[in-house]
Amino acid sequence: MEVATADRSKQLLPLIFRNASAGYVGGLVTDVVFYVLDSYKVQQQTQTLSAAGTSISSRIQISQLARGIGPISLLGSGTSFALFFSIYGPLKDGIVSSHAYASPTTTSPALASNSVSIAIASMFAAVPATIIGIPADTVKKQVVVGNYPSALSAATAIWRQRGPYGFLVGWRANLVRDIPFSAVKMTLYESMATLCHSVRGVSANEHLSPLDSSLVGFASGGFTAVFSNPLDVLNTRIKASVGLNSMGIIDTTRHIARKEGISVFFRGIVPRVLIFGFGSSVFWTTHSYAHTMLTNVIN
Repeated sequence: MEVATADRSKQLLPLIFRNASAGYVGGLVTDVVFYVLDSYKVQQQTQTLSAAGTSISSRIQISQLARGIGPISLLGSGTSFALFFSIYGPLKDGIVSSHAYASPTTTSPALASNSVSIAIASMFAAVPATIIGIPADTVKKQVVVGNYPSALSAATAIWRQRGPYGFLVGWRANLVRDIPFSAVKMTLYESMATLCHSVRGVSANEHLSPLDSSLVGFASGGFTAVFSNPLDVLNTRIKASVGLNSMGIIDTTRHIARKEGISVFFRGIVPRVLIFGFGSSVFWTTHSYAHTMLTNVIN
């Protein structure tokens, strides 16, 4: 029993390392490639409307779109994805292998177990992965809307004004957005990947090719970007406020609905769909290459 446990530990550590490293590389590359487009989306979402429906905030500030790209990319999505996949993979495999959530009455218990395990594992992994990425997300939004000239000045000001908690402002909005987003996106991705394996006639345990990963990633990412856009608008409004003195989720929702209209919740939806459609393709392609390379090196 102890030998079996030791063997599992030896297999688990390389798996966690591969998943975390591939996640970081994929997140970093995607962040850099789509940084400017994401900044454009943030500026769109922070533009306020008058009662007549006309913009009363400044126009898109092109000079601010790439601000902070270096430090924010290094500390942003890369670290979040590294933590997410280091938890997600082993947890999902553990739930599937235990069959704890497979229904005894279903005609396809393995499929039911796998679908539920994906959703549960992604939601659990999303919590710490989201929290660790919030500081970089907060700093980025403060910088690209023009509240501060650089990531360093923004981080220094946040620390002085709000202390450590200032970097976690809007954490509830992040969790409300990212937990269901991760569950839906990963369930779609894994389901489409399974279908792709079936069409290709290869084992379900085989890693997707970079091309297949990009196609499946585009479909799953683009779809989930649409329904989560209202929550993304709330997250942006809370984090981009001057001095981080914005209202909470409920009050911000009421304010936008009453003062600006429901249509504001769909601001930035086009760049968001592009980011999570093409961005998911870039991420999964990069992730696939990195994972394969690391597997070959370790083995």
